[in-house]
Amino acid sequence: MVQELRKKYILNQLNKYESISIQNIVENFNISEITARRDLNELESKGFLVRVHGGAIKSRITSGLFDFNNTALKLQDHKIDICRFAMNYIEEDDTIYMD
Repeated sequence: MVQELRKKYILNQLNKYESISIQNIVENFNISEITARRDLNELESKGFLVRVHGGAIKSRITSGLFDFNNTALKLQDHKIDICRFAMNYIEEDDTIYMD
């Protein structure tokens, strides 16, 4: 579980700052540099980042990784409006699904 938290932290840092250093990971999780490198290597093998000397930079693939949550929040008001409009057509015992 701790390894998954580290990976999530790494991806969040890349999303915010475009890069992360091994030292940052070591200090934040009190782990060895070898463990931090292992985490970065694993994420690189999945295409989430590109390893560079001393750390990693954001991969182009991760650019869209967090866009869904941002888009969903931006469209939240529109979805509420649609639901309010749809309420006029829902009758007792109807089953509906909103995504």
